Amino acid sequence: MEPDRQTALSVSVEALTVNSVWSALDALGEAYWLAFSNSLYAETREDAQRFQERLTDLVYDEGFRGWVARDRSSHAIVGFSLGYTSSAERSWALKAAEVLGRSLAQQWLSDCFECVELAVVPDYRRQGIGTQLHDHLLAGLPHATALLITRENSPALQFYRQQGWQPLGLLTLANPDSPNPQSDQLLGLRLRTWQTF
Repeated sequence: MEPDRQTALSVSVEALTVNSVWSALDALGEAYWLAFSNSLYAETREDAQRFQERLTDLVYDEGFRGWVARDRSSHAIVGFSLGYTSSAERSWALKAAEVLGRSLAQQWLSDCFECVELAVVPDYRRQGIGTQLHDHLLAGLPHATALLITRENSPALQFYRQQGWQPLGLLTLANPDSPNPQSDQLLGLRLRTWQTF
């Protein structure tokens, strides 16, 4: 499906800075909730608030990068992408290393960028905005690889596969004692061979 040119022209993609994150924190929380409050993710307003709290720490992480898509007429944030330089000490990276095994963990985690979030609100999906946010986030990175996790049964998995990401294994990051622990797919992208723009 080709992006809707009218919508693509009505949206601008802008870099996030520490200051712009703070000034757009409520709008980013609203976009998060709109993007993830569906039945697949079932995120609540409280989850959106926790996202905002995490974001206020994330902007100070090494190698932080972020982009927002704004509707040109309303200036509303309709999508965003976020990431930073990976650290082997993060709990999810430790779990990823277990899944990958020693040799693959060295290849994928030693010089890695973590794609933390990519979201587009429902009314703006399937118009090329997610691809723009994805490509802006990864363009020009000095890292060898990028990693992300996404729900195993989500439409996002197909989107990432179309962008060149490859499945590396399944992670369970939620409480394993939960009655319905969710498996997430660990995906990897070799940045030195990935082509953009």
